[in-house]
Amino acid sequence: GRAPGRRPRPARSSRSCGERKRNDPIASAGRSSDNHGVGISNATQAEVDIGKIVDYLLSPVHPVGRFKCVFFERLGFSREHPTELAAALKSHAAQSETVTKIMSPYGEKQIATGVVVGPNGQSSALVTVWLTPSGESIPRLITAYPARGTK
Repeated sequence: GRAPGRRPRPARSSRSCGERKRNDPIASAGRSSDNHGVGISNATQAEVDIGKIVDYLLSPVHPVGRFKCVFFERLGFSREHPTELAAALKSHAAQSETVTKIMSPYGEKQIATGVVVGPNGQSSALVTVWLTPSGESIPRLITAYPARGTK
C-alpha cells in the first residue's frame, strides 16, 4: 500500500512529441540494418513539423524538450526562426554518417547519426529519428537529440 495521507500517483498519459516508450514496438520490432555515409532514404522529401520544433525541440517548458532546447540554443537555433532548425534537421538526414533502419508494424524507422551545424557556426553530434509509414515514401521527423557524450 501507500503511506496514509498520500494521494495516488496519476496515471501517465501517452507521451507526445514522438518520445519513445519502454515497450514501443517501433523501438524494438523488426530487423535492422546499418548504412554508413548515405543519409536516410528519401531525405530530400523528409517532412519536419514546425509545431514539433516550436512546441517540443525548442520549448523551454516542455518536460523533455526543455533539455533539448538548451542544446539547440547553444548552436544558435531559436523559436523565433524555427525553419532554420527544420532545414538543419533535413540536411542532417541527407548527410548522416550512419543510418540504422528498423522495420516495424508502423513502417520503416530510420535512426540517423551525424553532425549538425547551427546558425552560429557551432557544430555538434546529433541523432535524428525518422519514420516512413507503411505504404508511404516520405520520412517524417519523430525526434532529435544530442548524440551520447554530447552536451
